[in-house]
Amino acid sequence: MRPQVNIQLIDGNTPATDVRLKELDEARQEVQKSLEARQSQKDDRRMMEMKTGDQVWLEGKNLHITGTHKLLPK
Repeated sequence: MRPQVNIQLIDGNTPATDVRLKELDEARQEVQKSLEARQSQKDDRRMMEMKTGDQVWLEGKNLHITGTHKLLPK
């Protein structure tokens, strides 16, 4: 999905409005470039490879452990 915004400049007697619309358009283009760069970085990430013996953090939230109440997670 690629959102599009079309800002059309209207000729008028208000130069401050023209300046503000140009600033908004430049800011939008800058943010669009930044977003595209960030998304390309996200796509380039690789899965971390683990080897036997590596220490990892294990979250016990979804582990279904049976045993005595004393040993169950709180």
